[in-house]
Amino acid sequence: MATTATTASELILAIDSTIRQQTARNSITPTTHSGLLDNMVQVLSAVTVTSWSAGTGTNSAVLIGGGNISSGVTSVAEGTVTIAGGDYSHSEGISSKAYGDASHSEGQGSIASGFAGHAEGGGTLASGYYSHSEGYQTTASNTYTHAGGSNSIASGLTSFIHSTNSLVTGDRSVVLGGQNITGATDDTVYVPNLHATSIPSYNDDTAAGVGGLSTGAFYQTTGSGAAPLNAPGILMIKQ
Repeated sequence: MATTATTASELILAIDSTIRQQTARNSITPTTHSGLLDNMVQVLSAVTVTSWSAGTGTNSAVLIGGGNISSGVTSVAEGTVTIAGGDYSHSEGISSKAYGDASHSEGQGSIASGFAGHAEGGGTLASGYYSHSEGYQTTASNTYTHAGGSNSIASGLTSFIHSTNSLVTGDRSVVLGGQNITGATDDTVYVPNLHATSIPSYNDDTAAGVGGLSTGAFYQTTGSGAAPLNAPGILMIKQ
């Protein structure tokens, strides 16, 4: 049986098709399928094996041919024009840079410069210690921060943002969704519009307590309580 595969992908398809056509066990032999075997040798002989070499850092490795640099100790650089400059760092993708020790950068143009930072996506920056940036042109600049979305910055300590053109500077604060939001107060969650489901219903605060709700939990009115709670759907907080 002859095949005309010229690439590894085409060869895989040819082998798969041949196997699926067999109805008896052990029916593929060098005699019955010599053409397929010859084609396998031809294609596999032409496959280029990806080569690695030692980088400039001690015990580092770099993918040959991509213009990559691995200068950190035990660092790895792969992809195209990437830099693994931090000790124990890893860069991959296109023009990504892992400068922080134990950092990881991937995607395109991403930079992980903080210790153990991780930057992925396009043009993102993880400069805080143990920080993470993703999406497009986001920045996680403080310790333990997380930035996602587009053109947004998390600069408050342990802050989190996933938004568009937004900023969170409050420590331990969150900006979730929306756009053009600034979260400056510590320990605060900023959400432009919140839709909540499965909120329990009670006549009033006393009924909510009897129902097992703890202080600080949300509930809504049933409409059967005394005024001014005699309208359904009023959002309340258990006192």
